[in-house]
Amino acid sequence: GPAYDQEGWVRRHRYECVPWTTLVDWWTLFNGLILRVVKETPPEQFAVPCFIANHPAMSLEALMEDYLQHMSHHLDQIFS
Repeated sequence: GPAYDQEGWVRRHRYECVPWTTLVDWWTLFNGLILRVVKETPPEQFAVPCFIANHPAMSLEALMEDYLQHMSHHLDQIFS
């Protein structure tokens, strides 16, 4: 997959202009979808290599764990 341009993504979507409650709703729905995909992924697929931009390949399981850590980081920021 392509690289993730966090700053560009935020700038193009103008999240600062969206009401907080809408952002929370979007975040909840999006992460609910991701949770569903994770739950429906057969365990034998966890070892499938994933390629993102020019980073070394990582397993699908490692990618899922990395995303969970990323979300935990954001939740820590919100609640601190």
